[in-house]
Amino acid sequence: MEMSGRRRQLVTLAVLTGIFLAATEATIVATAMPTIVGRLGGVELYAWVFTAYFLTSSTTVPIFGKLADLYGRRSVYLAGVGLFMVGSLLCGVAGTMEQLIAARVIQGIGAGAVQPLAFTIVGDIYSLEERARIQGIFSAVWGIASVLAPVLGALIVEHLAWQWIFFLNVPVGLVSAALVWLYLAEPAIVRAAAPIDWSGAAALIATVAVLQFALLELRDHGPTSPRMLSLAVLFLALLTAFVVIERRASSPIIPFALLQNPIIRASTIGAFALGAVVFSGPTFIPLLVQGARGGSAADAGIALIPESIGWTIGAVIAGRMILTLGYRWAATIGTIGVAASSLAIAWWPGAASWLLLVLLGILGVGAGFGFTAFTISVQNAVDWARRGVATSTVQFARTIGGTLGVAVLGALFSAGLASQLAGVDGVTANIANQLLDARQRAAVPADVVAASAAAIGSALGPVLWLTAVFAIVAVIPALRMPRGSARRHTAPNIQAEERASVEQASVP
Repeated sequence: MEMSGRRRQLVTLAVLTGIFLAATEATIVATAMPTIVGRLGGVELYAWVFTAYFLTSSTTVPIFGKLADLYGRRSVYLAGVGLFMVGSLLCGVAGTMEQLIAARVIQGIGAGAVQPLAFTIVGDIYSLEERARIQGIFSAVWGIASVLAPVLGALIVEHLAWQWIFFLNVPVGLVSAALVWLYLAEPAIVRAAAPIDWSGAAALIATVAVLQFALLELRDHGPTSPRMLSLAVLFLALLTAFVVIERRASSPIIPFALLQNPIIRASTIGAFALGAVVFSGPTFIPLLVQGARGGSAADAGIALIPESIGWTIGAVIAGRMILTLGYRWAATIGTIGVAASSLAIAWWPGAASWLLLVLLGILGVGAGFGFTAFTISVQNAVDWARRGVATSTVQFARTIGGTLGVAVLGALFSAGLASQLAGVDGVTANIANQLLDARQRAAVPADVVAASAAAIGSALGPVLWLTAVFAIVAVIPALRMPRGSARRHTAPNIQAEERASVEQASVP
């Protein structure tokens, strides 16, 4: 998409601000969640604060991607930012874990537009060579936000109130929305009317929601309970209906035809598996640091920093490597790094703090390599008219992988913790809640603290090993990425099509 230099800079600043919004939200919430649980109670609902967000943010990604292809990036992006800010405000005023989870649903719907649309807009206004370079800038902003957010989150939790970790999203979102509204130009092609696959969207949301409830039932009652079996049957029926609807739809939410492209297919599968690993880190690393190792909220925040910095470094290097060596090298190096570090953490969860930080840094570098390769490859394989849905497809794969991964790992952790606590005298779930808040921990007897920490550590063991399995799986599609420079795998005549379709929009 052709755009004047100043305009493109301002639009880039806007979507960078949106990326900053998403990165800040993820790490601040992860750092503060143990303290929030300590104040509101409900450790058994811990994973659902993340799962509810991931459920709505993942299932709405392909919907917003399709809407962006039909009606333009600007209006859809603005709607997403608005919903995200409303959800953030409601999170801040929540008084119970149930209210917080409900607010996270709204926040997640908005997030389903913000991050994928930011990447789609970048794909529109930059060429292949420029995309590879701009990924470094995007990743640097993500890394800076992720580094600052845990420290800021810890300071807010310890010296102010946890509610402010959500309120801070509002001014950042307003800046991003204002810049996109004023300066993003759209090509004329987006004004054409086309049907929206609302039945497919509804089937997708219902399918993923039932799967989430099935995982919750699995955690609470095991695989043979009548409700679990009923949910499993309902899930299979909804999944079948979704596939049938999408194959018959003239304008499907998730076009299966795109998956016939080997690049998009490998990137989608790789993003799914890698998402399960990366999303689990902010969810369970704070539990490892604060619950099992006796650290503070600040310690948990510091533990998340190396992954963020590593992601930045990995994305910058991968963006340049892709232009010369191609997608396969970047994706393979990244996923192997993630697998190796995940295995090491699972093997030695009690490693010295400095070694744990190094391993998390390696994991971050690998994630930066992998996700950069998967995203750029998909954007480069299609033209403008399909870039929104193609980008949202791989983003959906990443978020749904993270959603299901966190849900499965959360169910595994909850079942393991219940089993561990049942065998320890004097230790209850309420005491485990207090253990996650440093202020309340001081009032718990030392022997009870030690027993609770051991129980949490034992429950986290299978979680870390299963995370490593997900990481190993991500290596397989990376090895299936095409060989050679990325320039060899560009959709034909993309630049000519884009230049022909652009209609310079007037500034409101």
